[in-house]
Amino acid sequence: MDRRLTPIIHHKVPLIRVMSAFCRSLAELARCRSGNILPLSALAIFAVAALIGGAVDISRGWRVQTRLQAACDAGVLAGRRAVTSNGFDTTANTQAENYFYANFNVDKQGVGETTFLTTSADRGSTISAVATTTLPPIMMQLFGFEGFDLRAACTASMEVGNSDIMMVLDTTGSMGWTLSGSSQTRIQALRASMKSFYDTVSAAASGTNARIRYGFVPYSSSVNVGRLILDRDPDYLVDSWTIQSRRAIRRTNGTFQSWE
Repeated sequence: MDRRLTPIIHHKVPLIRVMSAFCRSLAELARCRSGNILPLSALAIFAVAALIGGAVDISRGWRVQTRLQAACDAGVLAGRRAVTSNGFDTTANTQAENYFYANFNVDKQGVGETTFLTTSADRGSTISAVATTTLPPIMMQLFGFEGFDLRAACTASMEVGNSDIMMVLDTTGSMGWTLSGSSQTRIQALRASMKSFYDTVSAAASGTNARIRYGFVPYSSSVNVGRLILDRDPDYLVDSWTIQSRRAIRRTNGTFQSWE
């Protein structure tokens, strides 16, 4: 060891003197114009690379997060649509998963382990799901960044509001005619259609607080009011009336040319 350093080793130097010497060295380095560009550029390269790498990986993470959320929404909507009288069963859950993975291609997104878990506490009236995935970095792994843990939550439910349904039915004698190609009459087909409509609406409103009210009116007396007007005053109805019209202009050979 250099003997000139012996006094420094055997005597304690105040910390303020050490810091002052370090600051002077940095100041001299900043003022020096001989060969400083190389070490400064080397340090700057790492900083610039970290900034660029961070921007690239963050943009990838945002893109995958947006796609994950959209796929999660599509999955629960498809699962809710597939719910039947059996509730949120295996078939509906499979439908939800199929739609999720159809909208979120794991290979194309370049992600790692991906999960999509669905739950329903009310037999399918409301379906909730949580989708998770991991996105490995491209640039920032050089700086020890392990990646993004992405998560999306979504919910789909069916709500039936209060509704008033008014049925206008034709109950005239013509409804007793037989349908073409069938032994069923028109009024029988109307009754079957009304029953099917009621069953569909009732099933949709089952288990909800929705209030459905039905009303029925005959077409002949409540909608087709021509007879009522005639009975009140025959002058309200006329046999003919002159209205503004257009005249067709034809060519000399008799073919149509334009309207006047």
